Amino acid sequence: MTLVDQRSDQNRDQEKVNWTKQKLLGIDPATMTFSSSIIDGNVGFNSYIPTVEVVRKDAGCTIVWKYEVERVEGWRLEDLDLFIGTGLQVMASRMEASLYNPEVKPGDKSGKVDKLSDL
Repeated sequence: MTLVDQRSDQNRDQEKVNWTKQKLLGIDPATMTFSSSIIDGNVGFNSYIPTVEVVRKDAGCTIVWKYEVERVEGWRLEDLDLFIGTGLQVMASRMEASLYNPEVKPGDKSGKVDKLSDL
């Protein structure tokens, strides 16, 4: 299950937790990719299939995230990209934070990081 926290600009103390349950569709170690699909959640997507690829670079690697999604009624493409991008930033921040503090377990709010600049 993936949790994505969002706070409204008007009230930063209120927290809305969006969640999705995803099914792993495949892993390809040779190309360093995996893909999944949302099978349940409260974010309103009927069909969302992300593919994650790790691309080697000279001094490390880059993660490329691509997705296919059916148009969501009432959402503009720009809003959907912003929503997904915000969720990715939160997940990336938490992954990076876990590198520096491996004792923090998934779901533990004590090591909560909302954006990379908070590290």
